[in-house]
Amino acid sequence: MASYFITDFIDAALCRMNATLAAAQHAKAVVRKTPPSPSALKTAEATETVTIAAEEFQRMKEHVSALLNEAAHWRSEHSGLVWRFATATFACRAIEREAETAQHHFRRKLQDSRARCRHLQRRLDDSALERQELLQMIEKKRDLVNTAVDCAMTLEVRRIEVEEENERLAATIRRMRHEHAKALETKKREYRRVCTQLNDLCTSWAHYAEFLTHNAGDSAFLARTTPAKTTKKNSMKEATQKSASSRLRLSTPFNRRFRRKPPSTTESSSSNSDGHSTTATTAS
Repeated sequence: MASYFITDFIDAALCRMNATLAAAQHAKAVVRKTPPSPSALKTAEATETVTIAAEEFQRMKEHVSALLNEAAHWRSEHSGLVWRFATATFACRAIEREAETAQHHFRRKLQDSRARCRHLQRRLDDSALERQELLQMIEKKRDLVNTAVDCAMTLEVRRIEVEEENERLAATIRRMRHEHAKALETKKREYRRVCTQLNDLCTSWAHYAEFLTHNAGDSAFLARTTPAKTTKKNSMKEATQKSASSRLRLSTPFNRRFRRKPPSTTESSSSNSDGHSTTATTAS
């Protein structure tokens, strides 16, 4: 910028010098062309004008020389400034390249950061969805736990009711067993009484059989007169007595326990109105 200013100043000085030279030449031409006149004043003025123009031209020449020297000095300074400017320009270009490299690196890192941010955002969205699913699963598990607790409470109440029912049933069973035992004891006593009565009846039948034995004379007489028929009747009678006695032994197990047997007896059987067979003993 200083070089441009110096150049403009030199151009302006040269223009002024050219103008001064043109004025001096015009004055000389005027002096040469002016005929001698009686007016000395005009001649003096013209001479003075030429002298002033020459002096001014000399001053301008010196000033131009000084300006040229200063211009040379500024030109050398300008060369140094140009070199420094070129160096600065080269440094600026290097800085610009470094800035472009840094900007490119920054843009790449920015793109990577944006991609990472998008990836993190997707992971955050996925985490939010997973969190929502986990919350729903927790709610379901909580409902299941509440249902299980309700079921456990219901089962506990039912267990208590069942235990109470079992206790009531056990008490009822004990009472029924006691009543059944009492009834069974009563039945046993009744059965023993009936067996005793049956034994007494059998004893009566035994006495009746003895009575029949004492009156067997008529039967022997009849047997001698009709031996075939009497033998057949006796065999049928003995078979009937044996079958009746065997049925009586099978049907009355307590009879052998409670009855009183005479020393030597023979068994005879009869049937009562209820269809049960009774045993009668006869003395041999």
